[in-house]
Amino acid sequence: MNANTPRYDTLPQAGRTDPQTLARLYEAHASAIFRYAYRRLGDPEQAEDIRAEVFLRMVEGFERYEDRGISVEAWLYRIAHDRIVDQRRRTHALPLEEWGHICEGPEESIDRHALQEAVRDSMQQLTKRQRTVIAMRFWQDRSIRDIAKQLQQSEGAVKLLQHRGMKTLARTLREPRDRYDT
Repeated sequence: MNANTPRYDTLPQAGRTDPQTLARLYEAHASAIFRYAYRRLGDPEQAEDIRAEVFLRMVEGFERYEDRGISVEAWLYRIAHDRIVDQRRRTHALPLEEWGHICEGPEESIDRHALQEAVRDSMQQLTKRQRTVIAMRFWQDRSIRDIAKQLQQSEGAVKLLQHRGMKTLARTLREPRDRYDT
């Protein structure tokens, strides 16, 4: 993406369902969504099905889409992730480590849920750019170089956003526990 290429990481309020906007979003993200699905499923036909389903759900969900500080790209990856999990469940081909939660007792399940809530709450303490970088880096498994290119920033700037965001997350995740330890 060069400096003259428009970015399609947010949706304008008006004209969300404009066919040209939908086409541009597809062009900007379709190959990355395919690669993401293929890396996780290892089957090009299933990855293609996931990509098609992601963009179908994108079109269907535009009316309900709310900007919560996460880019459209992150929203698409979230849809892809959910569809991949569904696909794995349908084929009963989940790796053993993904079935681990079934064997957990209620304490582990409660702890995992509490941690997920704490991370979600802590993410709100970050700037929008820090949230985007962390989501792309850790939830979408993207490289620093790829993120820098997508955000049109230097790799150093992306590393700094990641570092500061992770530092804030670590601090805010520690705070509630520290209160109960004293």
